[in-house]
Amino acid sequence: MRSLKQNINYYFKLEDSRSTYWHRIRVTVVSIFLVIIGNGVFGVLHFLTEPKIYGGIYSYFVVVINLIPLMLIYYRYYYLGKLVATMLYIINTFLFTYILYAPTLWNYLFFMLVPPFANMIFEINQRMTKWVLSLIAVCLMLFCAFYPNTQYVIEISQNDEIITNAFILLCLVIVISASIAVILSDLEYSERRLVVLATTDSLTGLYNRHAFDEKVSRFHQQESHYKSCYSFIFIDVNKFKIINDTYGHHAGDQVLVEIANVLKTNLRENDIATRFGGDEFILFLPFTKAADASLVAKRVTATVREMVSKICGFDVSISTGVAEGTLDEKDKSIIGHVISKADKALYEAKAKGKDVVML
Repeated sequence: MRSLKQNINYYFKLEDSRSTYWHRIRVTVVSIFLVIIGNGVFGVLHFLTEPKIYGGIYSYFVVVINLIPLMLIYYRYYYLGKLVATMLYIINTFLFTYILYAPTLWNYLFFMLVPPFANMIFEINQRMTKWVLSLIAVCLMLFCAFYPNTQYVIEISQNDEIITNAFILLCLVIVISASIAVILSDLEYSERRLVVLATTDSLTGLYNRHAFDEKVSRFHQQESHYKSCYSFIFIDVNKFKIINDTYGHHAGDQVLVEIANVLKTNLRENDIATRFGGDEFILFLPFTKAADASLVAKRVTATVREMVSKICGFDVSISTGVAEGTLDEKDKSIIGHVISKADKALYEAKAKGKDVVML
């Protein structure tokens, strides 16, 4: 059975993404359905408990008009759908607060839900929309509270008033709690997304240079007193400029992405793969001797030659340089020297031809 999120994505043609943009649209759809279901239930209760049918008719009228924002979202008028849904909620709240029911009911408190709801469904850059809708709701709430209408349509008993007011407070607590949860969830996702953007290369998904330096430095701090060994593998794509000039930059990007995929599938959990810049990659292999690192380099080289060439439709090859080091607690620059050794070995490999691994 598909989840609620999958069903909403399928029926309303939304992207299966956790981005805040699509998440807010899903929240809007769920909220509209809750309004429709709630008014449908209230309509039945009105018909069963009230001598007049006004409440039941109005409830089903609200059900029908809330299909409008759903249709707008279905046809991808997302902003308009969210705006119409919020305006309908405000109008609906005003009508049953000021016209339908006695002012002794606390229906006007439902206006308090507009600011958190607007903050949930509208984007950060849509501040004006959120402020205007919230201001309208607050003004109407104050108007209903200080200038009550004594010519209301539906009369209910005092006992029903107490139950209704308790229900209103319960709804407020639930909706505000849900709003806070959604907002906190969005903040958490945004923070995680910022960390990903700050530490990964946008094209390949590998670590970027900054993240690489931090992780290698952390390894040095944690393992230097053990004098642990490690290796670096420097990788360069052979004749990458010719690939760009011949097949276009899109093909060059595809080569980099496919090589990154090869690196991801051929490394251990603790190994670190980084796009060092341009068409260069560097692998950091903790607790690894140069002999073992050269086997990894050979395996990666062969895989690139066979699989990446097949995927891209033209010959792709890499050259690799391998260097080994041992951590020294007193000399923090030793890692930089080892990287330089791997870089030097790489240029020796490129001088000897493609698919070469140099120690």
